[in-house]
Amino acid sequence: YLASLEVLERAGVKVDDSDCIDVFADAGCKVDRETHIVRIPPEVVEDAINGAPARIRFCGRDPKHDLIWEAGRPTFMPFNEGVSVVDLETREVTGSTKQDVANICHLVEFLPEFDLSNVSVSPRDMPTETASIHGFDAALRNTTKGIFIGLYSRHETETVVKMAQAVAGGPEALADRPIVVASGGGVAPLYFNKIFTDFLIASARARIPIAPGTQGLVGATTPVTLAGTLVVGTAELLAALLLIQACERGCPTLIGSASCGFDMRVGLASVGCPEQALLMAATAQVARYIGVPSYTAGL
Repeated sequence: YLASLEVLERAGVKVDDSDCIDVFADAGCKVDRETHIVRIPPEVVEDAINGAPARIRFCGRDPKHDLIWEAGRPTFMPFNEGVSVVDLETREVTGSTKQDVANICHLVEFLPEFDLSNVSVSPRDMPTETASIHGFDAALRNTTKGIFIGLYSRHETETVVKMAQAVAGGPEALADRPIVVASGGGVAPLYFNKIFTDFLIASARARIPIAPGTQGLVGATTPVTLAGTLVVGTAELLAALLLIQACERGCPTLIGSASCGFDMRVGLASVGCPEQALLMAATAQVARYIGVPSYTAGL
């Protein structure tokens, strides 16, 4: 944790969007507008941590699916977001579709082992620019559990928020009983592109739970040691938490990780490797240390 604070203060985070840089500056960060580097003093980070709730209420459209997220309360959902499915009849691997999203959500609705649902696969038969919107539409029509969704632009985020508000009964009703968690990640190491910051800002202003994530590849985009990857990832998560709290203090925030090993023989991410399990456990420990809920990709 202390090493991550040092990284944020000395190296900082690169932030593409000028409006987002303004938010960081107003929060007390040191910004270089020519290089787009934002350096964050430790006291600014710790003030943001103090503003984030340690306990988050997350709701289903059916109240029997309501959840509380806090230390010591594990919950489960399917993995997200896949891009292929296996046909149950032919065993052929095909690109995932909007109907696949619907089918998975319909199945998850009846599996008590899953506490919430999500957009588990990408609706690749829909336009890339609106894929998340179509995925959320399919989920809403097939589950009464809360929905976890990855978002990739301001337009998609604002549209998904409006859809959720319409279902919940308005902006205040959604903020009081949030039925959607917005998720997304920056670019490791320490780079917040406009896609990421647009999603964070739009979600924060709607006061829905937000799950920023770090997605480093050990030895490729982050240090080759697990400890080094954890330091960089934690720095990214703390900067994201600060941005959320600077936009809307008290906004429910989970910090999480999908970081994993990198197989240098084939140039692919080693999802499910032992290193990933260690990083997931360590990220959860960091979250518990600073007093905010966490999520991790995999067990």
